[in-house]
Amino acid sequence: ISTPGGCGPNADPRCLGPPASSMKYTMYEGDMVDVENVRLRLLGIENKKAGFEIAYIPHAENKFTLELKKGWNLFSVPVILSEKNYLSLGTDCKFTSVLWEFNSESQRFQRTATIKPGRGYWIKTADSCTASASYTQKVTLVDYPIDISKGWNIVGSQFESIAFSEITNDCSVTAGPYWYNSDTRRYEIAINMEPGKGYIIRAGSACTLTPDGGLPPPLPLAAAVTRK
Repeated sequence: ISTPGGCGPNADPRCLGPPASSMKYTMYEGDMVDVENVRLRLLGIENKKAGFEIAYIPHAENKFTLELKKGWNLFSVPVILSEKNYLSLGTDCKFTSVLWEFNSESQRFQRTATIKPGRGYWIKTADSCTASASYTQKVTLVDYPIDISKGWNIVGSQFESIAFSEITNDCSVTAGPYWYNSDTRRYEIAINMEPGKGYIIRAGSACTLTPDGGLPPPLPLAAAVTRK
């Protein structure tokens, strides 16, 4: 079994380019073998000719799962979804409300159907359930910093847990950050930003949530320079 070399992915089988790699298998009637994302099954051999059944094996999808509780949930999706409509979060959940987001400019809730990274959303479910959706990329606050406005904001999380103290930087946080405990139906102070949760923050002025890594080392003083 050979994979095509310099002939391109859609090359004619008669292409004369050398194979990039080759593997040998001993197969009997009914045997199957997987080569990359192709599955070959030997149907039989007749008159020195082998008949194969060829099937394509799709690559495993990246799946993000979200545990939702019965009632209201404040959540976020720390990935770039393949399908950005919230109804793509799976059929296991029965939603009993529309999807709500908070407009930090108008300081009002508004309906939406699109889920974006960096934002927090409210949804209500009939029962506890698991939502899941395919994604193309994980989100970090280095690549996708969150701009917040003066006043109340509802923000999302990144894919990895991180302390709020590492991302507030020059932000003047006057309340929060809070997360909503769907079990107790109460707001609680959040120390860390956890993937899949949404957070409520009130800021004294506009700023950006992102890890800055701290300041670089100070400039050298003449007396501190070592000569060799």
